Amino acid sequence: MWRSVDAVEELSREMDFALSRLAEARNSIQRARQASHAVSSDWRGQVAEEEARLRDLQRRVYTTKSAHWHEVQPRISSLGEWRREAAKAAYRDFSEKGLYWGNALLIRDRYEVARRRAQRAKTRDGRPARLRLQACDGTGFWAVGLEHAASDANAPFTMRRLFMQESKWCRMLQVDPVDFTDWDHLPRSEKRRRARTRVRIRVASLGRSPVWMELPVVLHRPLPEHGAIKAAQVVRRRVGSHFVYALLLTVHTDSVEEGSADGPIAAIALGWERREDGLRVAVCLGSDGSHDELVLPNRLFDRFQTLDRLRSIRAREHRKAAEEITTWGATCLAELPRRLTEA
Repeated sequence: MWRSVDAVEELSREMDFALSRLAEARNSIQRARQASHAVSSDWRGQVAEEEARLRDLQRRVYTTKSAHWHEVQPRISSLGEWRREAAKAAYRDFSEKGLYWGNALLIRDRYEVARRRAQRAKTRDGRPARLRLQACDGTGFWAVGLEHAASDANAPFTMRRLFMQESKWCRMLQVDPVDFTDWDHLPRSEKRRRARTRVRIRVASLGRSPVWMELPVVLHRPLPEHGAIKAAQVVRRRVGSHFVYALLLTVHTDSVEEGSADGPIAAIALGWERREDGLRVAVCLGSDGSHDELVLPNRLFDRFQTLDRLRSIRAREHRKAAEEITTWGATCLAELPRRLTEA
């Protein structure tokens, strides 16, 4: 098994060297184009040579891994099991210390999805993708899962039961009732006045008593009265120099509102797909047979990736500085001024 690991590591080092030479040649071509100079044929030949070499190394790595997969697969499985058990133990440990984290399961599921995607994905230069540390900038969400409430055949958690507080699931989510009578015939000012209400979402417990997070909210449109609520989230995002909150409700309903159109109809499908020319965001198909796509070009997509990398670097350096300050403060706590120890 170790011979196969050494072989893969040696091939990986060769791939890193080929990638560095390929990036150097591409940068030379880009600088020449920016300076309006002719691109040397030597650079083009080096790019083609390194790309061919890189494809050969990738094929050899794949062949080596496939030949020895039966040897390392049990160890990889045991490491995955150890990782899951360690995460469960950490969650139990912090729960016993009084740290209630209602989003833990949802965050864990999202992490698993991102981890599996990173294992399959590759960067533009062929390197394995890696997860980036997300900076803590004050934004986030708090969610409660209500899947079991929605699937309760005897008493589903509908909007009517939510407003009337006639369900046991109201111990997790509460919204003060809103009068939607004659909603379509009301002026906009009256709609805004009626739609103002308050939402309470459970964030902790004191014994068996709930601890609520209560926020004002405006329900911008009527929700299906008999639709079953499957999930609820309170999202906090930054707008300029302040934060705003939004309530997101996932409601399942069997009834579909049918509309009529006097002119042509267009169907829009939202779906992300990475392509050579950029990132496809949506596809539009008209009733007259017309077809169009919305594609985010590579130059804009690369800029967004640069911003993500900068955020990751900032978060990593911030965490490193915080750990160094904490360690330094623990060693010389007695020498610090009182105002710093209290902070």
